[in-house]
Amino acid sequence: MRGDEVRALGHLGGQVVGEVAGWVEELHRTVASRTFRSLGVLGLPVRQVHDVIAGGSFAAVRAVGQSAGDVAGALLAGVVGGEDLSASPAGGQAVAALDALLGDRLEQEGSALALPMALRQEGRDVIADAEGLRAAYPAATGRVLLLVHGLGETDLAWMGRDEEGQPWSYAHALESFGWTGAAIRFNTGRRIAANGASLASLIDDLVAAWPVPVTDVALVGHSMGGLVIRAACASGAVAGHSWPGLVRSCVYLGSPHHGATLERGVNVLGWLLGKVPEARPVSSVLRLRSAGIKDLRYGLLTTDGWGADDVDGLLTGNASDVAPLASARHHLVAAHLGSSERHPAAVVLGDLLVRPGSALGLGHRRVVALDPCERTTLAGTHHFGLLKDRRVAEALIGWLS
Repeated sequence: MRGDEVRALGHLGGQVVGEVAGWVEELHRTVASRTFRSLGVLGLPVRQVHDVIAGGSFAAVRAVGQSAGDVAGALLAGVVGGEDLSASPAGGQAVAALDALLGDRLEQEGSALALPMALRQEGRDVIADAEGLRAAYPAATGRVLLLVHGLGETDLAWMGRDEEGQPWSYAHALESFGWTGAAIRFNTGRRIAANGASLASLIDDLVAAWPVPVTDVALVGHSMGGLVIRAACASGAVAGHSWPGLVRSCVYLGSPHHGATLERGVNVLGWLLGKVPEARPVSSVLRLRSAGIKDLRYGLLTTDGWGADDVDGLLTGNASDVAPLASARHHLVAAHLGSSERHPAAVVLGDLLVRPGSALGLGHRRVVALDPCERTTLAGTHHFGLLKDRRVAEALIGWLS
C-alpha cells in the first residue's frame, strides 16, 4: 500500500466518524425537541443550555475524529511503502466497492482511492502509448475487443476458469477468431456520462497507438459498463473521434437501459424516511450513495435531466436519452432466475438486480432505439453470472466471428 493511499484511508476514516456524529446529533436533536416542546415555555431555558452543550460536544467529536484520522494516516504513511492497494485482487475489489459508494466524492477531493480509468492487462495498468501497448499485447491483431465492467467491479471480474482450471474469459474464447481482448477498469461512482467521455478518449488513444492498424472494434459491457459504452460512443462521435466508425458490435450484458428497480426503490425509501424526523439520519445515510449509482435509476447517460436526489424524477421519468451508435450492431443480453420467463423467481426477481425488460430495452416509454439489434435472454443465472457464462461466449462467437 502506498503512503498516499494510507493517508487517504485515514482521512476517509475521520470523515466517517464525522458523518456518524452528524447522524447521531440529528437523531438526538429530534428526540430532544419533542421533549422540550411538551414542556412549552417553561422548557426554553433548559433547551438553550442543552443545545449549546450538545452542539459543542458533537462538534468536538467531529473535529477530533477528523484530526485523528488525518494524524493516523500521516503517521502510518511514513512507515509503509509498496505497490498500489488495488494491485492485489482483494485490495482492488475493496477499492472498487468503495469507489462505487463514494467515488464521485473521492474524485472531487483528489483522493488516492479514486481509481482513474485505465486499460488493464493481467491485473496491471497499461499505458496507452505505442511502447506500453506493444509490451502488453505482443500478439496484437487488428480486431480489438474491449471489456467494460459494471458497478463496484474490476477488470478481474471477467476472469473465470476453464475445464482444466486455467484462466478463461470471453477474450480467450474469441482469440481464435482473430480478436485481441483488453479490459477497462474505472471509478464506477462517477457520473456515467463522465466515464463515457473518459472511455472515449482512452479508446481514441488506444486506436492511434495500437501495434497494428485497427480494423474492427467490439465493445462488451456488463451492467453499468454497457451504459458507459453507449455514453462513450456518443461522446466520441461528438468529439469527432475516428474510432466510432470502427465499432462493429456493442454487447450489453444485463445493462439497465431503462434503469434499475433497486436504485428507484432506495430513492423512494430515502425520500419517505426523510419525512419522518426520527428516521432522517437513515435517510441521510441513503443519500450518500454516489452519483454513478443514482444515474442507474433511469440509466441516465447525460449530465442534464432530473436532480440526483429528486424523487419527482423517479415518478415522472423525465430523464433524457442518448441515441446508440447508428453504424454498429447492438446485442442485448438479459438473465433471470428460474427455468423459464414464467417461473416465479424470474417474474419477481429477474436477475436479482436488473429486470429483463430494462436489460432488453423493452416495455418502457423511453424506448431505446437500439436497432438493428439482437435480444437474448438466459435462464437459470443471475446478474453476475453474465460475466462468465459459456452461453454468452457462444453468442459472442456467433456475433463476432
